[in-house]
Amino acid sequence: LYSALSLYIGANSFGKGFGLLPTNNVFINDADVARDLVFRKAPSFNQRSLSEVVAHEVTHLLVREKFGYVKNVTMPAWKREGYAEYVSGGTTIDYATGANLWKANPQNDRGYQYFKYYMLVKYLMDHDKLTVDELFNRDFDHAELEHKVLNSL
Repeated sequence: LYSALSLYIGANSFGKGFGLLPTNNVFINDADVARDLVFRKAPSFNQRSLSEVVAHEVTHLLVREKFGYVKNVTMPAWKREGYAEYVSGGTTIDYATGANLWKANPQNDRGYQYFKYYMLVKYLMDHDKLTVDELFNRDFDHAELEHKVLNSL
């Protein structure tokens, strides 16, 4: 079952909420419920709290419900994924590791992309005190925001 499910949602993913599809189902990769863990096939950062994964994936569905399908499909990934990470309580990468990766290579976020998205949303929600509606309905100068957040790390 795991290998078939991994093909469906991606072996490198912890789960999928499929906010782009007309379903309210959440699919989770190989999990150990008793230990609150989900696993993915990746060389590092390959396990995460099951409760965090469920929160992340359900958030995608709730954002789609609140803001509509078209807005959900067209909004920037940093908002969609960053907010899902914010609701789940963080990312698979701890703060020190994520900050170091971002500082070392700010032009290429491969390997820390969701950490960066999370930090952008966290900055807007916690520092700037934006509401969820403001986060999703306002336009931002993405380069300026990244610069501000990177300098705050």
